[in-house]
Amino acid sequence: YDPASPPLAFDLAQALEESGKFDEAEAIYARLIVALPGLHGARVSQARLRLRQGRAADAEKMALEVLKEAPSTSGALYIAALAAKAQREPRRALGYARALLALQPKQPAYRNFVEELSKELK
Repeated sequence: YDPASPPLAFDLAQALEESGKFDEAEAIYARLIVALPGLHGARVSQARLRLRQGRAADAEKMALEVLKEAPSTSGALYIAALAAKAQREPRRALGYARALLALQPKQPAYRNFVEELSKELK
C-alpha cells in the first residue's frame, strides 16, 4: 500500500479481493477510507467485500452510510440491494433496486434486477 498513490492502492485492494485475499484487501480499503474519507469507491468496495464474506448486514450498513453522504452513488445502492436480498429481505432489496434504476434507467441489468425482485414478492 502506497499512501502517496491512492489509485494504485485501490487497484491493489481490488486485485487482492479478486484473488481471495480478503484480509489484505480489507486493510487497504480501511486505510484508504481513513486517508480519503470522501472516496466513496473505497467504502463501496469494502461493503462489497463484506458481502462476499457473508456479512450482508455489515455490507448493507456500510452502503447506507455512503448513501447518507452521497445518495446518488449507484454502487452503494447496488450493494445495499444485494445485501438486503442476501438477508432474505426482498421488499427492502426492491426499494434499493428501484432507486438504482431511477438513477440509471438505461441499464438493462438494473431493470432485470428490479423485475427479478418483483417476481420474488409475488
